[in-house]
Parts: sequence; C-alpha cells; structure tokens
Amino acid sequence: MRERAFRGDSACYDEALLKYLVGERLAFTISADMTRELHQACTAPGLGWARLEDRLTETVEVAEVDEIEAGPSGKRSVVKAAGFV
Repeated sequence: MRERAFRGDSACYDEALLKYLVGERLAFTISADMTRELHQACTAPGLGWARLEDRLTETVEVAEVDEIEAGPSGKRSVVKAAGFV
C-alpha cells in the first residue's frame, strides 16, 4: 500500500477526527453542510474555480475557500469545494 485516504460526508466534520487524520498524515475529503455563508463564499466573484475533470455527464470544478464563519450548526468551515457543471 502506497497511500491511505479517507472520504466522508458532513457527519464526519468533527474536530477529533480531523486532528486524527492530520496526525496520521492521511489525505482526506469531508463534505461540508451548504450553509448560507458557505454558499456565498462559493459563489463569490473571482473565486477562481478550476476544471478538475470531465466526466460522462458532468464537469467537476474545484476551488479553495478560506475559513467561513459559523453558520446555524455552530461549525466553522475550511473547505476545498467541488462543483458539478
């Protein structure tokens, strides 16, 4: 095995888990709840979305979004967002 990775939904957005993944030097992707604040950050002019890959029925684009203020869940988000066109 050359590399380990973790992929989880927004239920995995937990401080203890994030610290574990970083401590283990694992590559990881965890989705974030699409709060109003995150939506505003993802649709901000000049964000700089870049094409990641073309799929059969969609194009995947990515952008890095800085830390977002806490929304209704009380969680703060630092995310790399992916969008499907």
